[in-house]
Amino acid sequence: MENNNNTKPKRRATVAADVYTDLYTCRQMPISDSFFEKLAIDFTNWAKDDNKALIVSQFPLSKGIPVKSFMRWCKTKKLLKDAYEDVKHIIATRREVGMLTGELKEKSNMYMMHRYDNDWDKADHRWSEINAKAQENAQSGNINVMIQAAENTDVPPMRKNADVIAEQNNKNTTKAK
Repeated sequence: MENNNNTKPKRRATVAADVYTDLYTCRQMPISDSFFEKLAIDFTNWAKDDNKALIVSQFPLSKGIPVKSFMRWCKTKKLLKDAYEDVKHIIATRREVGMLTGELKEKSNMYMMHRYDNDWDKADHRWSEINAKAQENAQSGNINVMIQAAENTDVPPMRKNADVIAEQNNKNTTKAK
């Protein structure tokens, strides 16, 4: 019989779920599925705890992960996908509060808010449609303005353009006589 004490224990093979090139060391980094779990937790904690977390791409850059790789993982890995939606909501709330309190400049943030908040996205699409229709009407040459009379007021209602033109024509004809 042979002595089995000399045999080496079998090594467990770990399967890499993906590979990325670290931005700062330029080394290939194989990663496992457990890495994505930890990354999702770190991502959420980063957004929650860091008051300067205002842009999603800040997180992968701080970890040395290319943004394209991170965004691809956010689309394909369920844990990261869920964490991404939560982080977007956290950042959107932080940005909106910052604009309301004057801590953040309103105009530059409003330009990007639709990427972080669905309500802003819907409002952005609505205003785009309204502006497109207004430009279309302005180019056609006809601009219709509807003004409703205010109720319970002493202010007389405005006259229609046709009434004003007719009155002006009457004044001109009486002056000419």
